[in-house]
Amino acid sequence: MLRESKGNLVILSSAADREVTWSAWSPYCSSKAALTRFIEVLGREEDEVKVYGIYPGLTRTTMVTDLVAGKYKGKMRDDEIQYFIQQDKEGDIEPPEWTANTTAKLAVGAIKSKTHGKCVWYSELDPNYKDFES
Repeated sequence: MLRESKGNLVILSSAADREVTWSAWSPYCSSKAALTRFIEVLGREEDEVKVYGIYPGLTRTTMVTDLVAGKYKGKMRDDEIQYFIQQDKEGDIEPPEWTANTTAKLAVGAIKSKTHGKCVWYSELDPNYKDFES
């Protein structure tokens, strides 16, 4: 019998765990795959704490900014780098506040979710992810 939850554990992973095959990304993708698997297994083992995994979108981080600036030239293929440059031009790189807003709401229980032990896109959990105070 499951007991009432004593809290929420929210872990950010990445869709790079399964979907990305870019050059020079094997350490990043492998670590995210391990993290996602940890979330899934811990979710099955843990019944006192809710375990949630979140996939952020393509977020403006130092890594993404460096990709757009061409700092990975020679490590990644030109067409792979061009993907990030194109996403930047189209305005498709998201501010970190969107994922952070959903993460905070989930951590304090402001979002009720049945995704315990799974990784899901933050936008699936919170349709109001863009609503935050800066």
